[in-house]
Amino acid sequence: ASNNQRCHTRTVAAGLVLLIVGSIGLVAYNPVLRWQVLQHIALRNGTLAYSQFISPKVPVRIQFYAFDLQNPIEVINGDRPFVVQRGPFTYAEVRRKEDVSCDELRDWLTYKQNRTYLFLRNESIADDSWRFTTANLPLVTILNSLRFMPQALQRFASAALAAFPNETLFPRLSVRDVAFGYHDKLLRLAHEVIPGMVYTDFIGVLAGLNNTYDGVYTISAGLRDPQHLGEIQAFNGSRSLHFWSSELANLVIGSDGSLAPPFLNKSALLPAFISDICRSLYGVFDSEVDAAGGLLRLWRFTGPDRLLANASENPDNAGYCTPAGNCLPAGLFNLTECKRLNGLHIPVVASLPHFLLAAPEIQASVRGLYPDDRAHRTYVDIEPLSGAVLQLYKRLQINLQLDAGPAYAAFAPNLRSQFYPMLWINESAVVDVDTASQLRDLLLTPQLVAKIAIGVAMGLGSLVTTVATFLLLLQRRRNAKTTQADSSPTSGAVENVVNGVGVSVVGDGSVNCAVTEAGSEVQDSDAVVRDVGEGDRTGLLAQEEPVATA
Repeated sequence: ASNNQRCHTRTVAAGLVLLIVGSIGLVAYNPVLRWQVLQHIALRNGTLAYSQFISPKVPVRIQFYAFDLQNPIEVINGDRPFVVQRGPFTYAEVRRKEDVSCDELRDWLTYKQNRTYLFLRNESIADDSWRFTTANLPLVTILNSLRFMPQALQRFASAALAAFPNETLFPRLSVRDVAFGYHDKLLRLAHEVIPGMVYTDFIGVLAGLNNTYDGVYTISAGLRDPQHLGEIQAFNGSRSLHFWSSELANLVIGSDGSLAPPFLNKSALLPAFISDICRSLYGVFDSEVDAAGGLLRLWRFTGPDRLLANASENPDNAGYCTPAGNCLPAGLFNLTECKRLNGLHIPVVASLPHFLLAAPEIQASVRGLYPDDRAHRTYVDIEPLSGAVLQLYKRLQINLQLDAGPAYAAFAPNLRSQFYPMLWINESAVVDVDTASQLRDLLLTPQLVAKIAIGVAMGLGSLVTTVATFLLLLQRRRNAKTTQADSSPTSGAVENVVNGVGVSVVGDGSVNCAVTEAGSEVQDSDAVVRDVGEGDRTGLLAQEEPVATA
């Protein structure tokens, strides 16, 4: 019994040790996990985050979907455009961080980002030399500039432009030229005639952006404060822009969209500065999604609808009205100032593809558009523990603002004022299996193992302690009963041998005696003495007296 008790005591002690170890692990888990994550995400030489940041391994694609105009003559005569979407025309986007410098005192990193686009025929429906009918970007740009002149001068300039050979409002152009730019004869002539107004003959939606830099970024490296990781401290040497009509609208806020702070929560607002549209936006949590075949579980963020609401619904958007007070309908965003190219004010208006979230009258102004909430929104997918941006779907539609008036008299006297859709762009990055596996093995697998170990230690410790304590108490109770039984009279027969006489105490109180001699038992029924009443003893003695005979 004592051995069992010692065993149970030791088992209880072992269970308590497991509980203590599990409790210590539970308390230390978050600080240790935080320390481990921060070792890998800070932008310094030798970390996975730094190597991915300088030269991203996740493949980036940019796809163009062209709107091919089917009724140019009818549009010139005042009808609504009818367009058919063609695409995708896919390019690989190669990003490189160059001229990287570190300011350790302020925990800043400064760099320039080069972007180069390479056409991928095997991921496209046709070669990018394929032509489609679209609006004449250089002509519309010049006509737009004439709006600020007297009407008579506008008509004169319009007639002069119409006399230019083969100049039409809706020409057929290649996808490559519209996207990345081309040298235009009309602009070349304008440059020769009025060099003070027209500085170049090269024009396109992304003209000047292939194999070039979009600016100089200075960001937080996240060594001191991880919550500011990637936050832009200056863009081209300044914390503000000069395109918009309010101080708030001109502020550069957030990261460049490729970085997010670690330890996200679903209520977070994620600001990002998008140089392509010269403004800062923010994302809110949308849903959880699987990535890389289920290797990772990511949090998806998207821009809320109010980002594209008109100024009356969202007063913050009033600052993007240019000039001040000249606000566009909901769903549209004026990029004329932002997309100025060598002095040319290109009347570009941005929206979501197929005018998603645009005002009803804008959606109804063009036939052939089919807005889809999932296919045409912008999404960013983030691993919430590390803040790693692993998937991106950035969607943007490029439209031209056509203002009917004297400037268009020679080309389309009955033209409707409209926002004409030229093409939309899907810039995407999807994490590959190798990168997802590397991140999982580096951060998530140790986290899972630690959680399991802590859970097993606490669960097993609780079970062992409970069972061993129960057995220990049970053993003590049994021992107590045994001790009590040993110290009480026995109800059955107890035999003793005293001086050769065996004495038995029977349960009814009588005593049996037997004489033993020379080691053998001799028992005679007449020698048995019973404890009987006084009357019985007298009768017995009377029977034993001798009887007289005659």
